[in-house]
Amino acid sequence: MTTDSTRWLEQVSILEQENALLKSRLETCETACALLQAEVMCYRQPDRQTGAGQIRDRLLELTAIAANTLLTNEDFDDAIKSILEMIGEGLETDRMSVIEFFAPPSPLPPHWQVIYEWTSPGTPQQMTNPNWIEGSFDGIEDIYDQCCRGQPVSRLIDTMAEPFRSLQAQLGVKGLYAIPISVNGHLWGVVGFDDCRVAKQRSMAELSTLKIAADCIGSAIERQRTQQALLQTEQQRLADLAQVNEVLQARDRLLEATAIAANTLLTTEKFDDGVNTALQLIGEALDTDRVKVLECMGHVLSYPSSFTVSHEWVREGIIPQISHPSSSCIISDEAEGFLQQLCLSDGFGGALREWPEVFWEAFEAVQAKAIYCVPIRLEGQLWGCLIFDDCREVKQRDVSALSVLKIAANCIGSGIQQQRTQQALIKAEQSKQSAILEERNRMAGELHDTLAQSFTGISLQVEAAKPLLEQTSSAVSRILDHLKDLAEAGLAAARQSVWALYPAAADYSDLAQLLYESLEAMSRNTATQIEVNVHGTPYPLPTFISMNLLRIGQEALTNALKHAQAQAITIDLTYEGNPQTERSILLTICDDGCGFTPPMAPNAINGGFGLVSMSERCNRIGAQLSITSAPGEGTQVLVEAPLL
Repeated sequence: MTTDSTRWLEQVSILEQENALLKSRLETCETACALLQAEVMCYRQPDRQTGAGQIRDRLLELTAIAANTLLTNEDFDDAIKSILEMIGEGLETDRMSVIEFFAPPSPLPPHWQVIYEWTSPGTPQQMTNPNWIEGSFDGIEDIYDQCCRGQPVSRLIDTMAEPFRSLQAQLGVKGLYAIPISVNGHLWGVVGFDDCRVAKQRSMAELSTLKIAADCIGSAIERQRTQQALLQTEQQRLADLAQVNEVLQARDRLLEATAIAANTLLTTEKFDDGVNTALQLIGEALDTDRVKVLECMGHVLSYPSSFTVSHEWVREGIIPQISHPSSSCIISDEAEGFLQQLCLSDGFGGALREWPEVFWEAFEAVQAKAIYCVPIRLEGQLWGCLIFDDCREVKQRDVSALSVLKIAANCIGSGIQQQRTQQALIKAEQSKQSAILEERNRMAGELHDTLAQSFTGISLQVEAAKPLLEQTSSAVSRILDHLKDLAEAGLAAARQSVWALYPAAADYSDLAQLLYESLEAMSRNTATQIEVNVHGTPYPLPTFISMNLLRIGQEALTNALKHAQAQAITIDLTYEGNPQTERSILLTICDDGCGFTPPMAPNAINGGFGLVSMSERCNRIGAQLSITSAPGEGTQVLVEAPLL
């Protein structure tokens, strides 16, 4: 075999090892991101955990920060030390360390070595003493076996075997804990932490939560070592590594953008703004030009006949598709086979001509040169697609790398659907309440027009019959008086039933204030002088009475401002009587406008100036309406409403 061939095979072998390590990093990052997504979704729940749940949430947050630190901090050693310090302070422990395991030639037991360390103030540093920095598992094989099984280790100083116990005593250890690190499916070492001031009770669930952080640290260290070794290889291998790292960085950006987008959907008050912001985050992370949500429309059998753009973000200078006359709705009648494959895949994409011809016209209309798509599935069905377009230039993208956007795509789709469901429920409830209110008003009107008027007629007829009777005995008078009392009681009960049917509304409780606000709002930015006076001691009015008086007053105010062109308007609200006597309320509205000739009798009202409406409302509440006016002399509207 030639030297070049041998050298080439060595390079291939090294690249394969490198790819395996990088794949491990991807899997670790994806696991961390999935966990973060699960935690974000948990915040939809109204109640949060307490106690152990809060500790677990804090450890998960520390894990996320640790993973991000490993990905973003340029000084690797500083990143590891920062992570150890952050986790150590979060656990309120005294020493954090990264310990690597070594397998010496058989039959010697495995060895361990401390390679990173953080200590709290006043705690001895293990790495400063050569006798403390490394050792073997001789006598503590049970700890090594437990780590091999992937189980966290928890030991108090009194339970440790010699000579390991003496070593730990010199370090001031009262409680020892170790979280196994797995790299490429093999035990690599542990992340250890020691309680030196006081041994704390730590649950296995708490320790297990740190497993992701431990694996991230171990994988990162191995990756760092591999990268340092790769720096000594040839320029071609450096170019290959740069290409792989670019893919990883793109994946990292997508993972981060996905997490931020999911959080944005949960926290933004206006949902549509939240969706558009999420699309912008994804678009900027991908360095693309247009990101949009296409929703399936008009399903024929199992596949949509068209897609409609529901939300969109575009880079400055790029044509919006959502408002484009020929591209906002995309027909897909002849693409059933493509849609079937898309529904079963994690995505599709490429240059324009790689797409089915049925889509070309719509994409060309908005100058899309390369289009990539991630399906949105809800309840196992194709709901739509998350699509992004490269319009400035065709970019070759790894479609498999876009699979990380599945979470973001499904979050966006489910969020849109949930928002629509909520809006539909709100609209249905509003329609229901409107129908109920309409029916109650109808029933109130029916009661007033039948029972209330009948009782009023009976009372009047009894009163009219008294002087016509020839018999003037006291017995007959008592009977007639009793009939009159019964009729008036029935009338009062009928009116109370009418009032009860109208919905209660605190907004009508202060009638004078409501009239003032109406007058102030209508006369704002005019020179009209307004005055509102209250006479007597105010008392609560039935909602039915108060509401109709307000509407009558508003109609009179409208006439004064619009037709009479009044310069001054005065409202007087008079409360007469008290709870022990008959009560009534008087509403008087006077203006200095041009005046008019009012009708001589109620039946002569012919619809002018809203007088019909005012008269009808007075009839509803049994009030007397009088209008005094003459051309050039202003107008006075007086409403007197008795309260039974």
